Amino acid sequence: MESNEFDSPDGGVGMQDNTTLKDNTEMNREGSYGGFQYRHDYDEYKKELALKQQRKRNRVIIISLIVAAFLILLGFVTVFVADTIMRTKGYTFYDYLHGNKPASLVPHKTDLDAEAASALFSESTVTVRCGGAASCGVILTEDGYILTASSAVPDRQALSVTAADGREIGAKFIGEDAENGICLIKVDKTDMKAAEIGDSRALTEGQQVYSVSPAAGVTTCSVISSSDMTKISVSGGEMIAGTALINTYGQLVGIVTGSDGGTVTASHMAAVLGPIKKLITSPSNGGIRVSVTPVSVAALGIRVEAVTEKQAKTYGIPIGCFIVSADDGSAFRRDDIIVSVNGVAVTDAASLESAISSGTDTVRIYRSGSYTEITVK
Repeated sequence: MESNEFDSPDGGVGMQDNTTLKDNTEMNREGSYGGFQYRHDYDEYKKELALKQQRKRNRVIIISLIVAAFLILLGFVTVFVADTIMRTKGYTFYDYLHGNKPASLVPHKTDLDAEAASALFSESTVTVRCGGAASCGVILTEDGYILTASSAVPDRQALSVTAADGREIGAKFIGEDAENGICLIKVDKTDMKAAEIGDSRALTEGQQVYSVSPAAGVTTCSVISSSDMTKISVSGGEMIAGTALINTYGQLVGIVTGSDGGTVTASHMAAVLGPIKKLITSPSNGGIRVSVTPVSVAALGIRVEAVTEKQAKTYGIPIGCFIVSADDGSAFRRDDIIVSVNGVAVTDAASLESAISSGTDTVRIYRSGSYTEITVK
């Protein structure tokens, strides 16, 4: 029979208690639950730990959403502010031609009352006379391009302009945009005050605007409608064709094309800028005058004007000799630009005449947006 005796601490021999060994084994087993004595406590600890982790993840998600929402809101505010500034910062037509739109960070202007806006803008308005009838126009460029209504110039051959200084100058019809009811005329003057152009897309129903003309002065108007982005309707009494419509920053936003019973119709500047650019920069439209002293070149049967570097940049044409007129039967046409003769560049009538030989010459010209060569004897 197997003995259950063991050595006691005092060196004696005793009997082992099987019940005590069993209890110790159970205690060790329970104590293995993550340092907890009982499984129940361990399970509760795990649940609490999982709950804390979930709460932490929720906080991270909420904070991330708040930050994202703040950044999105900040983006919208930035776009709105930048757009507002852009809509209050004006630019000249020269800026438009060269793509130099105003920077969005330039501080925006402040509202002006009618008299202040008129004083700012009045030097950019002119009286347009056609066959005895008077209308209005707006100066677009310093060298004399003037915007008016098509109905203001029914007779394209008898045009003159009275500038702000009282001087009357002969004018020439350049072209029209019949769809928008506007046309472009030109005077030979180089120191005119160009109008500042505003963003007509920013006009809203009920907004206050001003009409400015040399004859009637300034009138306060209210926008009735501008939603179709081609026509603006305003109230404010009868206005003659070609009258400038300006916003409260003193910037051109429209040209009056008609008036009926107190309701005035004007063309959006945003809609007419493109057609005006084509009228100015396309020699095929005819009538581009780049100087005031045409010179006869008898050897070629033409009269020419020099195209300066500044004019070339402004109108998108090459430097050379602009043909004002050509004899009947000539190979040259009005509005051609001679750029070289026999490979030698020409810049004015003198250089053109010196480049012409006594024999056969090859003349390179710019016509309707492209280059071609003509052989003359």
